Amino acid sequence: LPFKNVALKYVDALLRILEPEEVEKKEDFEIAFAGSEEDAKFLRKSDDYRKQFEGNIDDDFCFGITIRDRLATVKLMCHYYRADIIIASPMR
Repeated sequence: LPFKNVALKYVDALLRILEPEEVEKKEDFEIAFAGSEEDAKFLRKSDDYRKQFEGNIDDDFCFGITIRDRLATVKLMCHYYRADIIIASPMR
């Protein structure tokens, strides 16, 4: 995944599909991957540009997702050596 904003959307979609009872470290994940406020210069850009570069466009990240207890618990931001799913940018 190229940017943190895309990883955030991907993980949100994954959680909607899995429907776990509990999600560990979700607040930490959202703080780390959420975007910042746009400035006036950004708002003057084209719609395509804004769609591509909205949110957090940091491109250096790697974390794991662990699924436990038959989809009952999902843990975000775990070390990738112990993860069931690895989310990483191409820069890693």
